[in-house]
Amino acid sequence: MKTEREALLVKLRMLKPAIATGGPIPILQCLWVAKDRSTAYNDIIAIQVPLEADFVGGLVGSPLLGLLESSASEGVTLIANGAAVALTAGGTKAKLPLLPTERCPFTLPVVKPEVPITAELLAALDFVMVVLQGVSSFTGAGVALVAESDTLTLYATDNTTLAWAMLRKPDKVAEQRFILSVPFCEQLLALGKEGGALFLDEQKAVATFADGSRLYGRLVEQKEPVDYAGVVKRFVPDPEKNPPVPLPEGLAAALDRAAIVAGGQPATIQCRIEKAALLLDHTGAFGELHERLALVKGAGDLAAANFDAGMLRHVLPKATDFLFTEEAFFLLGADVDGGYICAAVR
Repeated sequence: MKTEREALLVKLRMLKPAIATGGPIPILQCLWVAKDRSTAYNDIIAIQVPLEADFVGGLVGSPLLGLLESSASEGVTLIANGAAVALTAGGTKAKLPLLPTERCPFTLPVVKPEVPITAELLAALDFVMVVLQGVSSFTGAGVALVAESDTLTLYATDNTTLAWAMLRKPDKVAEQRFILSVPFCEQLLALGKEGGALFLDEQKAVATFADGSRLYGRLVEQKEPVDYAGVVKRFVPDPEKNPPVPLPEGLAAALDRAAIVAGGQPATIQCRIEKAALLLDHTGAFGELHERLALVKGAGDLAAANFDAGMLRHVLPKATDFLFTEEAFFLLGADVDGGYICAAVR
């Protein structure tokens, strides 16, 4: 197999998120080469990409990627010889073990994806995923897709902040709940930019993309399903009585300053609206901070409530408008109709 090094690296980097790093099961650290495709599976997700090769078997992914990324050669040659593959890239020669195909732990199921991966779906997924950054390992973490009547609602929570976005339910989606794992969602966003289609059933999700690549993920099981709709009904205020207003200029910097005064500790800020201004007050390890941020005319006064400055700062880039009550701070999405992030009161 002779190919351009950069072209091969593009394919291998697409597979990398599904290649296990370390652990007791070596076969999960491999990329499995077939005649016209290559697959990686780490027991959570699988990724498959089109790749022409003249040998089959499993190659440990990390050393192969490392050798190719450290080379400056334009071309690379991989030649299988029994239980090994000889790699040549410029003046570099290496021999890597080749595992027999029979040891491949996974076969991507053949399904017929029927749910279009639209720009609207990706925008909604990207919006709710902001609250799951860095929490992929906790039990039950994932994005819930709840299909009811003519609405598909995406929910995500880190047990403190809840984000949700609403879309029109595609015709092929049954009225039920699916929970996609965080790694699956991350790769759906990474690979689905050019469009594709999604298959969902009670156990798995499979996506096919315009470039011929495919993505598989086991659905997340929740022993005690969260009543997302109940949480939303409890916290969301009547928009006519408490209408959202545009975020004030300088809010991000004000939250950063609260973190500075907190001296590395969680920064609890008191928020209130008075005379068309958002007032923020914080007392931390390094003293006191008071901020006054002008709002649009007509913003009604709101009583004080306490929130975590770091939590709000984390999700702020996804929002354009806000409102808050004594129980929760709401941020409304910039690119998603019906998209909210609800930060719980401290």
